[in-house]
Amino acid sequence: MTFRSRWLIALVPFTLILATGPAPAQQNPAAMLASSQRSLVTRSELTATLDSIDRLLKSGGYSAAFRDSKRAEADAIRQRLVDGDLHTGDPVLIAVIDYESLSKAYVVSPTRTLLLAGTIEIPVKGVLRSELEQYVTTELKKYLREPNVRVTTSMRIQLSGAVSRVGFFNVAAGMPLTDVLMNPSVGGGVSNSSRFEKSTILRGEKVIVDARAFKAALATAKTLDELNLQAGDEIKVAAKSSSSVFAKVLGVAGAVGGLVWLGIQIFH
Repeated sequence: MTFRSRWLIALVPFTLILATGPAPAQQNPAAMLASSQRSLVTRSELTATLDSIDRLLKSGGYSAAFRDSKRAEADAIRQRLVDGDLHTGDPVLIAVIDYESLSKAYVVSPTRTLLLAGTIEIPVKGVLRSELEQYVTTELKKYLREPNVRVTTSMRIQLSGAVSRVGFFNVAAGMPLTDVLMNPSVGGGVSNSSRFEKSTILRGEKVIVDARAFKAALATAKTLDELNLQAGDEIKVAAKSSSSVFAKVLGVAGAVGGLVWLGIQIFH
């Protein structure tokens, strides 16, 4: 059996896990896995970004809103560097070539570990997604000789607001925000009333990606990983208020009515 065949077989149980759950939250796992091949942010890149933000915040010439946005980004990066990316319930696909008993989909435990084959427990707290494949390989070297390991990670996020499909979705960490919103298997597109300049990403009550950063992320095709997202975060697409839409309708109706009245007066 070729390497490619073994890898495709190893994907099967993972796709089954991603397909479980309420119908509104399901998605196409093949698309998710294809997107997951994008590069993930490394620890050195996060550290460099944090240093850049710190220098920016020490300088002047920026608006209060922009500085607040950068502080929120810096806080998310610091938390990520300490806690890592893998959280309870996150699905992780591990394929170990020539070891089918180890090659399957796992879920991060409440103690933030991966339990392989029922006996090999690997703690993942503090580990970044970009580090996980090498980290698991190193851990398995304690039990296997030169293990050939492939790892794919995803996260469960919430979509709300002006999108066609709201709910919870398992998506690849390397998926761009634009794909999350527009992919038919995830957000399914945005409504005509959506306002990206007002949209945000929340972690509980805290805004971790403000409206300005949200719009920039769409323009530059930033991935969820690059935006420092983790399981449970909510992507909230804002919509025009009903009052403003109603006002526009009234305005159009008034304008049409005025033209009709003017026409009657002219031809009377």
